[in-house]
Amino acid sequence: MTLISTKNAQTTAVQSITQSHLSIDFDATKLTTDGAQFTATLKGGNDAGDYNSTAAYVVAYN
Repeated sequence: MTLISTKNAQTTAVQSITQSHLSIDFDATKLTTDGAQFTATLKGGNDAGDYNSTAAYVVAYN
C-alpha cells in the first residue's frame, strides 16, 4: 500500500488521499511556481515505511 499526502493543498496544506477522500484542491497560482506537491510512503506491514518486496528473474537460453 502507498500512503499519499499533499504538501501544499489549498485549504489544509497536508491532506491524505484515501478511498473516501479522492480529490484535493490546489491554489492555481501555486501550480505555476511550486507545483502540486505530494509525499508518498510505502506501507507493507503495520508501520508506515515498513515495506518488503521480492523479485524473481528467469533467464532462458535456446
